[in-house]
Amino acid sequence: VLIYNTGDFHCGTGDFPYIAKDGSHRVCRHHGYTNFRKAIEHVKDLIPSPESLMVSGCSGGAFGAALLTDDVMEIYPDCDEVTCLVDSGFFPLKNAPDIAKNVWKTPKKIVDRLHTDNLTLDALQALSRNHPGKVNILVCCSVRDAALSRMSNMTINNVFAFTEESGAWFQKWLSGTMDKIKSTLP
Repeated sequence: VLIYNTGDFHCGTGDFPYIAKDGSHRVCRHHGYTNFRKAIEHVKDLIPSPESLMVSGCSGGAFGAALLTDDVMEIYPDCDEVTCLVDSGFFPLKNAPDIAKNVWKTPKKIVDRLHTDNLTLDALQALSRNHPGKVNILVCCSVRDAALSRMSNMTINNVFAFTEESGAWFQKWLSGTMDKIKSTLP
């Protein structure tokens, strides 16, 4: 279990200086990927050759599972039974590839997988392309998830609130995402 507390979906490697609303200078420390790599190296020492792997996460961790299963498979290349389970890791993020590259300082190999505002879909499609027939991909999410609707509303309308409209919008967006998952992933 990797605790999520860096605001970068477990894929950042740097600091991001910014000016807060009160005018003070602050730094957001996006070191999720650095933390992940240190933890997984320790796990590799403890479990050198697993027969099967499940990389899973929910909410912010679900984005991390989608983005990092490729890395886990790279660390364990001889494991032939790998499952990635993404639970409630879906909302659009405007300029996601740019944010990953320039704010979180995400490694290039991960940034190169991102092409749209849908980080999870991009990551899962890349995972499937990079490891055809070697990884099982599972996804789940409530179509009326209040937290994800609130985040979607924030990223689309800059309003951090759950409303009937944001819930309906998220449901429609998630349905479209699931249609893309079903049509592009085995």
